[in-house]
Amino acid sequence: MDTQELLQRGIDRYKQRDYENALEDFNQVISLNPTLAKAYHYRGWIYKSLKKKEEAIENLQHAASILKDREYSVLCKKIIALLDKLFPSKEEEKDSENNDDIYSDEYSNLFWIDEAGNLYHTWPDPELSEAIEDYYCYIKEDLQTMQNFTFQRLQRIELLQIKREKNAKFEPERKKMGCLCAIPIKK
Repeated sequence: MDTQELLQRGIDRYKQRDYENALEDFNQVISLNPTLAKAYHYRGWIYKSLKKKEEAIENLQHAASILKDREYSVLCKKIIALLDKLFPSKEEEKDSENNDDIYSDEYSNLFWIDEAGNLYHTWPDPELSEAIEDYYCYIKEDLQTMQNFTFQRLQRIELLQIKREKNAKFEPERKKMGCLCAIPIKK
């Protein structure tokens, strides 16, 4: 199976949400052609779906560095910021836990258990829970929008590359024939 067939199979598997097999396909594509940005692009989105933030960021940044497209790079920076909000690092989670609980020493032995058996050290505030849920919902929607933009941009970049390749083939022929395009204007 050649690189393009593997790439297409990986894309099809990605669309079917068969992330593990799609990831294998993209890994093979990258091993065969490490300059194929599309494979890094899709692999980045697979890692995002698998909640592997660092790998997702690394792959999207690598795709951007290969493409050297300003708009794609800007979109990737926005995506990285959203991923940081959606999947905070362990240190950020610890910092926010330490700063949020001002009564931690006084009430450290109190806890609450919900119907599912989940243990909470603070009583859940329904309004706060709803606000947090809305916040993450907004981030996910914004991330989906950015994902759509990157896929559209990647398609445009591919079309531009095809056009440039055709022009590059046409240019030597045009030079051999002389410039037929420029017609002198008579005065």
